[in-house]
Amino acid sequence: MPFDLPTSRYRSALLRIALAASALALSACAGGASRTEPFAVAPKPALPSTGSAIRTPVYGSNADHTDNLIDLYFRTEWDDTRKGLAKWDGPVTVSLDSSSLKDYRPFLAEYLGRLRDEARVDIHVADAGAGAISVVTAPADQMRRSFSTAYCLVTPGRMSFGDLIDTLARPDEIDWTLIETIEGATVFIPSDASPYQVRACLMEEIAQALGPGNDIFYIADTIFNDDGAHVRPTSFDMLVLRVLYDPSLRPGMTIDETKPIVRDLLNKFHPEGAGVPRGPTFLPAPEWKDTILASSAYGVPPATQLAIAEEAVRLSRNFSQTDPRRGFSFERLGRALLAQRQSEKAEFAFRRAIAAYELSVGDQDVRVASARVGLAIALNEQGKNGQALTQVDLAMPVLAAYDTEDRITRALKERHDAQTALGQKGEALQTALMGVDWALYTLGADYGELAQNRKDIIDVYEEGLK
Repeated sequence: MPFDLPTSRYRSALLRIALAASALALSACAGGASRTEPFAVAPKPALPSTGSAIRTPVYGSNADHTDNLIDLYFRTEWDDTRKGLAKWDGPVTVSLDSSSLKDYRPFLAEYLGRLRDEARVDIHVADAGAGAISVVTAPADQMRRSFSTAYCLVTPGRMSFGDLIDTLARPDEIDWTLIETIEGATVFIPSDASPYQVRACLMEEIAQALGPGNDIFYIADTIFNDDGAHVRPTSFDMLVLRVLYDPSLRPGMTIDETKPIVRDLLNKFHPEGAGVPRGPTFLPAPEWKDTILASSAYGVPPATQLAIAEEAVRLSRNFSQTDPRRGFSFERLGRALLAQRQSEKAEFAFRRAIAAYELSVGDQDVRVASARVGLAIALNEQGKNGQALTQVDLAMPVLAAYDTEDRITRALKERHDAQTALGQKGEALQTALMGVDWALYTLGADYGELAQNRKDIIDVYEEGLK
């Protein structure tokens, strides 16, 4: 049946959609209004091929993977070196110890099931208060003041947030480099987290609580990378943990003892990489990394973020054409320019990011799709709505395949804006409904006026079908 709306009723619909669209735009931002508990969980909307790329087979050279796994196991993101291999020596249990997190138990159980099946880690959900890994919420404002570059974090040992603050004056008490047999850990999540942020924190911090302690920007296919490209653990991440939890690796082993065993295990679990030649060598770049992390700190003014992003781009000129950090630098610059309402310059930065990413990780990588969403924002702001719609249409299948819910939500917002500007009334309403469903899932069932927005959009849509 064709979709038609009287002009006056369509204008009324646009007002309602604008409310939903304003909420969708917030999906690119961290946190929400000041709250003492996370936003409520909503059902996940259906989208074709969602998550289909997460289990893409591992590729690349086992020689390279050996070096990367050693870095993940022994280096910390603060560039310290662990004295010995750190892992749990026995079954691991995880409990949600803040009552506001109880609705995430099904998600946690599903995730731990994947860790058991694919990484062969003996890990299970425990009742509240009984897990060796404790997951709690902490006051959001205090977390941002004390840990400005980390949204959520994991510490060794079970402790309260007050205990954590007290130990900051005694860093040896929470020093991962001194731990070999892990006996406990605590994951802290801000009290105002959206469902998307809670899920992302659970996946990454629990994975790090199992032992890998580094975030390496130049390893592309992993959540152990501070670029945030991957939300859900990849097949490579499962391989990282499967190798670590093989019985032949024991807590406390040195790098020299660990490395040959890791190489042999990779050849066993990933035989396809045994004869593959090494890829390009990406050297650590501490100055570039410090610059990027500085731009991510909470409370940095937009003008300062822009200056820092420009410096990151300057430093990235030293990287090879196949280094994904080049693309990330331009993407960060594009987002900083958008925050300053410089959409024309942002368009150029995102196009540079896409070109750099395509050279380093290929055109179907989630980073390319993320940069396309940024480009769509810049294009819509300039009135180049047809081009924006093209970028969203290219990005959406990839974002869905990697189940990047935050970027799916933002992409739908940009699709809606482009369709509205192009006069595609029926399509815009359908996109608005899909978008508000994803916003509810991503931002929370009780986020702002989203639930009422959804009802308004359905009313207008059904009226148009009469």
